[in-house]
Amino acid sequence: MQNSLTNVRGATLFMVLVYVQIMLLVVLHTLSFLSLLRPISRNDQERMRLHYIAEAGVFMTAESILKEPGNYALREYRIEDAVIQVMVEARGTDEVWMMAAANSSSRTTRLWATMNKTTGKITNWSEFKIDN
Repeated sequence: MQNSLTNVRGATLFMVLVYVQIMLLVVLHTLSFLSLLRPISRNDQERMRLHYIAEAGVFMTAESILKEPGNYALREYRIEDAVIQVMVEARGTDEVWMMAAANSSSRTTRLWATMNKTTGKITNWSEFKIDN
């Protein structure tokens, strides 16, 4: 009788140890997955920040073109830690094409836009971002 009671206690201990190890594996897997989410979200946030900075460069260039028509020199702006370079080309008599490249220490984002020279409205944006 005593022999069977000690066998049950040993089997219970073994099952508890196996259960604890399985739970530790699940917790460790969850923690490793969650540790990957922070850099992913940080990279996405940085990519979107640079995209909006490049858009700001396009809008600043459009405003300066409206003030000084015919001045299509390469423009360079600095916003926060990013440097924006905007190339401008005349397309026909009433359109201007602009390509903005925003560079920070870790990445580059480029986009382009087409603006009507007389109205100042952006008529076409790039539908995709070219990232490096």
